[in-house]
Amino acid sequence: MKRKEALVQDLMTTEVITVSPTDTLSLAFFLFHANSIRYLPIVEKGKRIVGMISDFDIKRMLGPIQNETQLIEHSGWYKQLKGRHVDTFVRKRVPRIKPEHTASQAAKLMLRNKIGALPVENKRKLVGIITETDILREYIKAFAQPAPKAKRTKP
Repeated sequence: MKRKEALVQDLMTTEVITVSPTDTLSLAFFLFHANSIRYLPIVEKGKRIVGMISDFDIKRMLGPIQNETQLIEHSGWYKQLKGRHVDTFVRKRVPRIKPEHTASQAAKLMLRNKIGALPVENKRKLVGIITETDILREYIKAFAQPAPKAKRTKP
């Protein structure tokens, strides 16, 4: 019997932490760390998606840290992020997906665009987010074989 493929709406997170275009990068940095997340949709009033930012985007902006001296120089990261607004450093043309699409459609869209998450929208409003981790969890659930039971030998 063929298993029915999961839909985005079955895998997505619906309680999404977001930022607005006028929020600071330091707030975004804080939200990444405080909530153990890697992606923040950027929304305007009415939950209209205007972009996406990742923790990697911020790390890339701060530049490489290859030794302890550079780490000390980067200790002023908060100053670099504090005055800058999210909308000055954001991917604005972010692909989106609808809740009724399949997990494989979401995975293909992520691979094609080399991204790890998609905002989920319905009627042009944010309703969730689906990440590569959500899709991997579903894959494991669908295809992982249970470990074989150990054979008991008679004494």
